[in-house]
Amino acid sequence: MSNSGGGIGMVGLAWIALVVLKVLGYLNWHWLAVLFFPIWFPMLLALGIPAFIILLALGIIAFIILVVMALGLFVGIIALILAICGVELN
Repeated sequence: MSNSGGGIGMVGLAWIALVVLKVLGYLNWHWLAVLFFPIWFPMLLALGIPAFIILLALGIIAFIILVVMALGLFVGIIALILAICGVELN
């Protein structure tokens, strides 16, 4: 016995709500955007979520690089202060 979903789904429910809001005048979207919502919204999610993950990963990498550079600058400043004070490191 097969059990398929067969329901309207979240996108279909959102689409019906958008059409109702558009007909009632509460939504200022173009009709094409409303009517093709079930097509463009899943595509937007399919492209948007991987793009978000990539941007998040790049942000984390940039933060790590920034921390490493700040540590290098800190060590350099400490070494300069020690050199000015005449402290020799062995």
